[in-house]
Amino acid sequence: MLISPDHALEALLAELQRPAPSLPLVPERDLTRTPAARRVARMAGDAGLFLFHYEHRSTGDLPEDWVPAQQPELALAPEWAAGVLPEPKYQSFRHDLPIGGFNPGHRAKWTTHELCHGLVGFGWWPAQSPLALATASRLAELLPVALWYFFDEALLLRCDDHRGGGALFRTFCAECERVAAPWTDDLHARQRLADGLRFVDRELAAIARTRREGRPVPNLWATIDLCSDGMAYADGHGRRLRSEAFAYFARRFAVAGGGMAPDLDALEARVLDVLHGVFGLREPAPLAPTPEAGRARWMLQDVGWRLLTVWHETEGESADALLAMIEHLADGIPATRSGQGLDAEARLSQVLADYQELVEEWVLPPADHVFGVGYPLVDGWGSAWEQLGEGIDSAVPNASRLLEPDTAHRFAEHDAWTREPLPTRFARWAVDEEPELSDLIAFETAVATVRPGPDAPRILAGSGEVELALIDGAHIVRTSRDPVAFADAVEAGDVYREGDGIGGLDEVPEGDAAVLIAKPGKDLLVLDLDPAAADALLAGDIDAVEPEVAASLAQLGVLVPTRWRV
Repeated sequence: MLISPDHALEALLAELQRPAPSLPLVPERDLTRTPAARRVARMAGDAGLFLFHYEHRSTGDLPEDWVPAQQPELALAPEWAAGVLPEPKYQSFRHDLPIGGFNPGHRAKWTTHELCHGLVGFGWWPAQSPLALATASRLAELLPVALWYFFDEALLLRCDDHRGGGALFRTFCAECERVAAPWTDDLHARQRLADGLRFVDRELAAIARTRREGRPVPNLWATIDLCSDGMAYADGHGRRLRSEAFAYFARRFAVAGGGMAPDLDALEARVLDVLHGVFGLREPAPLAPTPEAGRARWMLQDVGWRLLTVWHETEGESADALLAMIEHLADGIPATRSGQGLDAEARLSQVLADYQELVEEWVLPPADHVFGVGYPLVDGWGSAWEQLGEGIDSAVPNASRLLEPDTAHRFAEHDAWTREPLPTRFARWAVDEEPELSDLIAFETAVATVRPGPDAPRILAGSGEVELALIDGAHIVRTSRDPVAFADAVEAGDVYREGDGIGGLDEVPEGDAAVLIAKPGKDLLVLDLDPAAADALLAGDIDAVEPEVAASLAQLGVLVPTRWRV
């Protein structure tokens, strides 16, 4: 075994005595939920690594010749549905992208996984064979996966139902997310670490056999098969990584030992270097001389590659102009090796201005797309405003008809990095910023985010229920106007945008209103409630609801049992 489980446990416990790490914009709880998460965050901060916000990052169509011929749909950008932007595996997961993604719809442990990918980096070299690419991908995934299933589960507090049970695989538990924190009483921590270290050992042995025998050799653990994952990555990304654009990127932007490994030996050594760093045996070799130099490099690489993607499908004078911009960014990379003369922001600002001039003359993707990177860039840019606006439209379709054109810009400036869906974050922002529409937005947000209720009440019905509660995933909206009438009036055109204000609001009478939105089965229920009953349900005081009302809600499957006779 590479590392003693006892030493690993001792190192993780010692990490809890150090000050908590922090990264710009990332929720602190993501970085401090376990000792392993803290170690990864600390190393990532030293390397200048950071995250982009997935919903603020433009995800346009990819060149068709970069995806497998039998799967042309992989080139298509995802589309919003009810305030949710799906994350396609092909476009979102790139080992050559050191900036990890923050998706508010994902569980918090993704932050550690993504930052670890940035620390490990990727392996690429000219004329890389498909098996070498598959094996490099496998190596790049090894430590982030070992963290996910083993090291980031050690000393982790989970809910009463899942405590001490380890990774949940595809099961999501909201209560586990809520209570997640370091747990020094974890009696299974040492075994979890030993299992993870054994997994790493076995995976490295299988990789060694792959290299020696010239064929993929798997190492299966539960549902995990990194060999198969590496093959899928080589199939999905091979065309892009063999393109002229990527060869240019590797030559001008990538730094050997600073995020890119030039062969499998170097990549394996980097994996082990970061592994030892997780357990405090030694600090891994720095990716950049300072955090500032690292951040500058990752930004230059990111925007450089986004421009190269456009250049790949461009010809003539516009392609020449794009290449000049790309060269200007690439000329800033040497300074990130020395840490002296950093001028990434000035270079990015110049290229941004040049690109805005270019799109006025040629048909190219808008600047909002190319420079919508999902993190603060330069000159107020960084959010994909058009994409964010489409998300708002999908979440609150009637309210969006009444919003001002710059709403997505204003919301983007204040959108907090929290693990909540876009509709929920937008509704909270709208309370102060769009007070006339906040009732309608709150209602449409509830419709967009309602979740189907559990199956247990249906399956166990009639077995002697002893407690009732509002069905999980339901929402109660309290408003000063009838939200259903408000939505109908907008759809009919009776309420409309009028200059800087809203016309026709008098068509929606004011008054205390309450609506319950639930999905006890496949169908959506929207029920008017007496405000007093709504307040009682919100407070969890079922006894305060009139018996006739409670009986009706129970018959509809909205009030359900939470305990049954055994």
